[in-house]
Amino acid sequence: MNDLIGRARYKLWRLFDKWNERRYGIKTSGNIAPEELGFPTGDEYRGGLYRPSSWSVLRHVFRQLRVSGDDVFVDYGSGMGRVLIIAGREPFKRVIGVEMSEELNDIARENLDRNRDRLRCQDVDIISADATQWQVPDDLTIAYFYCPFPPHVFEEVLQQLFASLERRPRPLRLVYFFMSDPDRELLMATGRATKLDFKRPLRLRGQLRELWMFELR
Repeated sequence: MNDLIGRARYKLWRLFDKWNERRYGIKTSGNIAPEELGFPTGDEYRGGLYRPSSWSVLRHVFRQLRVSGDDVFVDYGSGMGRVLIIAGREPFKRVIGVEMSEELNDIARENLDRNRDRLRCQDVDIISADATQWQVPDDLTIAYFYCPFPPHVFEEVLQQLFASLERRPRPLRLVYFFMSDPDRELLMATGRATKLDFKRPLRLRGQLRELWMFELR
């Protein structure tokens, strides 16, 4: 019975994804192997397939975050721009995508251009960069990750985040979907992260089991 319910929910989530893609006139779904994006198999940034975040999970995440006009958001590994479009519908001061793949960035920019008139935040930018080399803006308040890196790369990105907090102390929330045990252990070992509680409605409980939120200090 549980398997049947699980399969039915999965089909509903897939239908919801397809409906949203038609609604926004975009293409952000599907799985892409790293070598198709110009990365070698087993590349440290794209060790697995490209996959976008779930529309239903993202909608719930932004409801929980209670975004204000002072918030600045970054999506690490922004792919085809799905998260950027949903974030852009919130009243952010700025929304930033950081992505190494120029192929994905070209698709993301096209998707954004088709939806500019739908966005509340008009300052949405996509940066082609190595996340370990990209300097975190000192007004960043929310960082989003969908398992984009292996632990040693995540550690370097964390160092950039903490360096920004040292330059300008402020609340900074980190949202991580499908966080690995090594990444979580690495983050908590810094002694500078507090796990945040958030609501998990029954209909999303399975998906949200892999969602983590922290406040960095």
